[in-house]
Amino acid sequence: MSRAHQYHQSNALDSPEDSSDSDIELDIDELGPRRRNEQHDPEICPPWNQQSPESRIPLRNLRITRTRGFGGSGHEKHDHHSDGRDADREVGDSAPLLDSNDSSSIVPRPTDQDSRRHSSKHRFASFFSSAPNNGFTTSPETQESVTSGASRNISIGQYPPPRFPPNAVSNAKYTAWSFLPRTLYNEFSFFFNMYFLLVALSQLIPPLRIGYVSTYVVPLVFVLSITLGKEALDDIARRRRDAEANKEAYTVLRLYDPSKPSGRSRKHRTTKANFKRMRRKTSSPQPNRLDVIEEEEESLGQNSKLSKLGIKVDELRIRSRDIKVGDVVKLGKDQRVPADLVILQSSSAESGITTAVPQSPQANAFDSPSTDAVASPQIPKQDGTQTAAENVEPLEVSGKSTSNQSESTGEAFLRTDQLDGETDWKLRLASPLTQSLDPSEFARLRIVAGRPSKKVNDFVGTVEHLPNGDGSASTKPLSAPLTIDNTAWANTVLASNATVLGVVVYTGAQTRQAMSTSPPRSKTGLLDCEINNLTKILCALTLSLSITLVALEGFENQEEMKWYVAITRFLILFSTIIPISLRVNLDMGKSVYAWSIERDQGIPGTVVRTSTIPEELGRIEYLLSDKTGTLTQNEMELKKIHVGTVSYANEAMDEVASYIRQGFVSGPATDSLQRSSLVTPSSTFHNPSAGASATRTRREIGSRVRDLVLALALCHNVTPSVEEEDGRSFTTYQASSPDEIAIVRWTEQVGLRLIHRDRKSITLQSVETSQIVVRVRVLDVFPFTSEGKRMGIILQFDPGDDSVESAAEAGEKWFYQKGADTVMTSVVAANDWLDEETANMAREGFRTLVVGRRKLSARQYQDFSADYKEASLSLQSRDARMAHAVKKHLEVNLELLGVTGVEDKLQKDVKASLELLRNAGIKIWMLTGDKVETARCVAVSAKLVSRTQYIHTITKLTPATPAASALDALSLLRSKPDSTALLIDGDSLSYFLSHHRWEFISIAVQLPAVIACRCSPTQKADIAYLIRQFTKKRVACIGDGGNDVSMIQAADVGVGIVGKEGRQASLAADFSITSFHHLTKLLVWHGRNSYKRSAKLAQFIIHRGLIISVCQTIYSIAAHFEPNALYKDWLLVGYATVYTMAPVFSLVLDKDVDEGLANLYPELYKELTNGQSLSYRTFFVWVAVSIYQGSIIQGLSQILVGSVDSPQMVSVSFTVLIINELIMVASEIVTWHRIMVASLLGTMAIYVGSVPLLGGYFDLQYVWSWGFAWRVAAVSAISLIPPYSVKILRRTLKPPSYMKEIAFFSYDDAHQFHLDERSLRYYYPPRIGANLSKGFDSFEQLNDTVDDHIDSLLKTIIDLERRSGSRCQADVITWRGMMTKIMATPFDMFNGFIEENNAYKLESRRSQHQQPSQPGAPSQDLMSYWGYKFETLSLLPAPWAETSREYIETREDLTVNNHAQYCSIVKTGIGKSRLILGGEVDALWDAKPSSSSASTDPINWVELKTAATPHSDRDILKYERKLLKFWIQSFLLGVPKIIVGFRSRDGILESLEELEAGALPRMVKQRGKGTWDGNVCINFTACFLDWLKATIPSDESGGVWRIRKREKASVIELFKVEESGYGDILSREFVEWRSRPSKEEPQARRDAQA
Repeated sequence: MSRAHQYHQSNALDSPEDSSDSDIELDIDELGPRRRNEQHDPEICPPWNQQSPESRIPLRNLRITRTRGFGGSGHEKHDHHSDGRDADREVGDSAPLLDSNDSSSIVPRPTDQDSRRHSSKHRFASFFSSAPNNGFTTSPETQESVTSGASRNISIGQYPPPRFPPNAVSNAKYTAWSFLPRTLYNEFSFFFNMYFLLVALSQLIPPLRIGYVSTYVVPLVFVLSITLGKEALDDIARRRRDAEANKEAYTVLRLYDPSKPSGRSRKHRTTKANFKRMRRKTSSPQPNRLDVIEEEEESLGQNSKLSKLGIKVDELRIRSRDIKVGDVVKLGKDQRVPADLVILQSSSAESGITTAVPQSPQANAFDSPSTDAVASPQIPKQDGTQTAAENVEPLEVSGKSTSNQSESTGEAFLRTDQLDGETDWKLRLASPLTQSLDPSEFARLRIVAGRPSKKVNDFVGTVEHLPNGDGSASTKPLSAPLTIDNTAWANTVLASNATVLGVVVYTGAQTRQAMSTSPPRSKTGLLDCEINNLTKILCALTLSLSITLVALEGFENQEEMKWYVAITRFLILFSTIIPISLRVNLDMGKSVYAWSIERDQGIPGTVVRTSTIPEELGRIEYLLSDKTGTLTQNEMELKKIHVGTVSYANEAMDEVASYIRQGFVSGPATDSLQRSSLVTPSSTFHNPSAGASATRTRREIGSRVRDLVLALALCHNVTPSVEEEDGRSFTTYQASSPDEIAIVRWTEQVGLRLIHRDRKSITLQSVETSQIVVRVRVLDVFPFTSEGKRMGIILQFDPGDDSVESAAEAGEKWFYQKGADTVMTSVVAANDWLDEETANMAREGFRTLVVGRRKLSARQYQDFSADYKEASLSLQSRDARMAHAVKKHLEVNLELLGVTGVEDKLQKDVKASLELLRNAGIKIWMLTGDKVETARCVAVSAKLVSRTQYIHTITKLTPATPAASALDALSLLRSKPDSTALLIDGDSLSYFLSHHRWEFISIAVQLPAVIACRCSPTQKADIAYLIRQFTKKRVACIGDGGNDVSMIQAADVGVGIVGKEGRQASLAADFSITSFHHLTKLLVWHGRNSYKRSAKLAQFIIHRGLIISVCQTIYSIAAHFEPNALYKDWLLVGYATVYTMAPVFSLVLDKDVDEGLANLYPELYKELTNGQSLSYRTFFVWVAVSIYQGSIIQGLSQILVGSVDSPQMVSVSFTVLIINELIMVASEIVTWHRIMVASLLGTMAIYVGSVPLLGGYFDLQYVWSWGFAWRVAAVSAISLIPPYSVKILRRTLKPPSYMKEIAFFSYDDAHQFHLDERSLRYYYPPRIGANLSKGFDSFEQLNDTVDDHIDSLLKTIIDLERRSGSRCQADVITWRGMMTKIMATPFDMFNGFIEENNAYKLESRRSQHQQPSQPGAPSQDLMSYWGYKFETLSLLPAPWAETSREYIETREDLTVNNHAQYCSIVKTGIGKSRLILGGEVDALWDAKPSSSSASTDPINWVELKTAATPHSDRDILKYERKLLKFWIQSFLLGVPKIIVGFRSRDGILESLEELEAGALPRMVKQRGKGTWDGNVCINFTACFLDWLKATIPSDESGGVWRIRKREKASVIELFKVEESGYGDILSREFVEWRSRPSKEEPQARRDAQA
């Protein structure tokens, strides 16, 4: 332990990057004359010794090396008005250089071992220099930190404290000094900003000047002002949010001597003296180090006189940012920890922290309510063994405690999910040395802590209680080690109902949370980078064009100027090609997007904190999500139990409660002095209400239920506490695991309440009778560990019978254990149901626990206790030996009691949101600090991993793992990347990132889902960075806790959720939302709009600059290559501002699709990730349009006017240019807005009104002539019509397609029509290996010689129109089968069809059946049956959770019946044609959205198909052709998933494949044989439907037409069958309904509304 004097304050900050300390030379220059005028601001602090200052020289400033630290960073010199403490102090040393050997020192004389250590040339850290601290870990990293001298000595209550970083939260990007340099650098790093800066500077050179200088300078200044202003506002907003967090008030204990005036309250202290001292320090020479030494000697002498005075304790309320190292902070339940603390005391809220009766220091230090012995510290020897520490004052622990501390156990629970992501509460303990001290004694405590570190699970330190200096006590200080169990890190939350006193050891940037957080970075959107690249291309074009024009004239023919001057002037003339308004328009557009996001009522509370990257929301391809608080609510609830023969869930829990009422009935007392008997596991279960009628089976079930509930009520680490709220008392529970709290709450709900728990006993009460029914003594507890995955406890039951002389000997001893099924399977006795039931619960997403027990005889317990005690004293492999003793004596054939299923409640609409994001093409990773089992359950329950995906688990890889073994673990992922999800723990992830970085990430990015567990904040950020680096794709990260800040800041888009535990993630994020399901709208809708609008806006502004530059080029060519301006001064400025800016900028309000459509079909989002809206292809298309229009406008203007340079030509050319831009804007608008109309009409009016003012440029008399008008009209028409025609043609050739269910009907098992959902079925995977031929003889096949689908479709439409009161508007109404054949026509030349002709279909089927089959091949009927059999095996009549297991397991025995069908009717569009289609859908993947949300929520249909397992290239080709039909059928009805069952040649189901319907065309094109193209099918169908509508008359007398395609024909024929009538296609009922007079429709609509 370091020598105990008050100069040992570590205030030399150590950089986390460089902790080296070179002990080379002594800096003698630090010694100098003392400055006498230095004044002190002494605070009253109790001294720790009576030593006079003359008895020792504190040479703490004689450093052997330079001063370590961060320099000036992180230190703020300011006055604290709230406390008056002067923070402007001389930097102190972290350890003394020399030790005093004076006998009067309070530190014991060093031993021989210490002397040898001190004689070394190297200086050791203070806390490593004496015996009491030799119990520290000897890991290499710890040794390095110890020997580096980087520790800090903290004197509690001493003011002013050492200068450590302020305890302030800061998410700001800039300071007042760095704002301009950094922002200007960022702006001019963009090429076009630098380009325009050079253009503006060029106007200072007279030969290069063209027009007014302000024409070029003002726009640049305006653009920069807008951008810098927006950055400043964003950063000011961040600082304001930080200020709110930093102003949070906390209670701090103030230790002072009331006899001194300087001990008054901090808040009454004036700051005038501090101000004067600061002024003197800044104006006078810097004091040397010797001056400080002498000042401290004076301070020591003054403070020594106060050692015998009484110390008082006051409570102050100060701001979080004003908390300093050494402050004692008082915390209550649910209060956030403001800084890194060492816990000094913890007591329950009922008892509170009170001032103890004055006792001797030894009594105060050692009295403890615990009877456990405290092990003496250990000293590491050279050989690695440990021995007891020498010269250490032993800690004697009394078994008695004072009454006012009876409940002060020193325990506290913390929620650390905001720090490390773990959901389990952490048990923290106060040191036994400080727990029983009076707070006034804190002044004699000193904390020695290691250097700041990122490691949240590691801490090494000591606490020292110094003598009071009155000579009555020993001069030896009392020491105790400090570990991670004694700490509370910043941003954790006190979860238990307790009052905690803790001393601050790290603040601000040195806290664990802050050091794990990366600094914020300036984010640049991908769109900005793409535009920057395009401007480089434009610059190259400009330079090429300038050189070309000069070259055409001839470099030697430039008479008035040099050729290079001419080139430069052309560059300036063509500078409009790179429009300076582009950046300001984009920035203003981003502000509009941010405004619309924040005011969207569908996502209330959303805040845009970084308004420069809203377009990135539309480009996300990877989403990295936290689990706790993001996907889940971290609220556990026990949902299901299973006792071997029966399971209980939902309403069945009432039966469990009845069993508990019957099983926990205390026996009556025989007299008033005798206690009633208590229940033990051996007590007989009886049902007093049932009497003799109770069956034996029911009694057995009741007994098993009672035993399981009893085990759950006892086997845990939960502590109950009573709280009051609004005068009402209620019981709350505290534990390290939310699972255990959920279980104990459930036992209370069913009738068994936990009312008392301490380290020695547990008491249970009957809820119904309020009587104590169980009382046990805790003998041993085996806590849960991540390695063991189980928790056990040995209990001795109190029988409650006073006739027994010794209850301690007579009580039954039982060993209870609960744990994960993976470890408990080998522990419990053999059974036939455990594996199946745990698998079932896991599929439901429950966190399962297996519960077992074993009765112990006295002999068995004695044997175990002896072995366990011997193992606990072992110095080598202690944990392994203790675990072996438990396994040998206890974990043998436990009686299996049951299984529990605990559900972690998901956030609202998480399942639907994840499904929608997956359909949008976003790959989702879940990164959590939680356990592997927990993460697996949440991934399944949240549908992050689908039921058909295999979860490949990789855990426990260490640096010692062979590379071959690690790479083998990835081999399975490489073989099936589309159907496999990865589950990996933090250690394995760290191994791969360190040793096989690129091999791992190249496979992981292909997987549909990745779950990473036990991730540190740094690992989360590394993964985000690695995905960005490897894929070059956009990555979004979402989280709600402080541990997610690094990940959020490392992502391209960071989204923070305002969580229950704080707003750290929200403040650091680019976008803040209040719930996870808001993310879908943020991406799918606002991301789409932001990207599409910005892309259109950017290209249009480039087009606007290009077209005027092309006009300039044509003019220059006609003017013999003279570098003169076509449009000068105001015309040039007005064109880019007043005359075009408002209409062009109004494009930020455009919407290419409706919001409901974007949510209904998230597949549309996939188009955005390809960047097709702004690409080189679209860019050059706009370049081509600009060249064409500019050439036509300028060329025709010169030709029609007959002049090259005249006011008449300029007036025609400029007017056409304005009209062209306005009409081009109108043609690009998809959804009109009133602002768009106003901007177009208003701009045109402004131009017309300003023409009379343009007499200096136009010939006004000519402008008002007819000659001007027809020339303008002609040039405009030739300029605009061709580009618009090409646009219409492109939309026709590549039309969009959308679909939505508008109605449905069903056929029942008898194939009777019903307007309901009775035949709706749900998908559940069939058993692999099932025989599809089974039951063929009993197949109940539908007779489909008469096809009634069209009639049923028309009936449903009639019902729909009757209910809605309006007609279904469509160009075509048909069944899916017809459209499937038409769409497949381009790639299906062999088959033919005639529609609608059922006779042709039947004839084709008959001829197909008559064809001879191959020998041994199955018949056509049997192969058809296989498809229906596969559907039967894959369908459930209700959702899986509502279907009995018996039905699921007996589906293979069901009779196949294809009469029942569910038919969906959708309204869709292909090209310009509107269709109403009907078709049969096989199943639902999950729940069908309600009718109220049908307009926005997708329906997760599943199409079930079978195919032969391909074995050759020919088989693959056949399968690929089948996929065409599969895709078309799914595409037409909007079915997102296709499940293909691969069968053998004899009909055995061999495997399943889940296909995303939207991805099939791309998959076939990239990985298949390319036998078909989905775009060709859609374009062909669009053209066919247009041709069909144009050929068939639209009037009602069109007659009956037939569509035919002959086999092997390349044309589709359309011919008329009947001249009039409807044939047998339209039903009479439908004809009559549609023949109603139109005047009846309003009445029908009113009826529907009524």
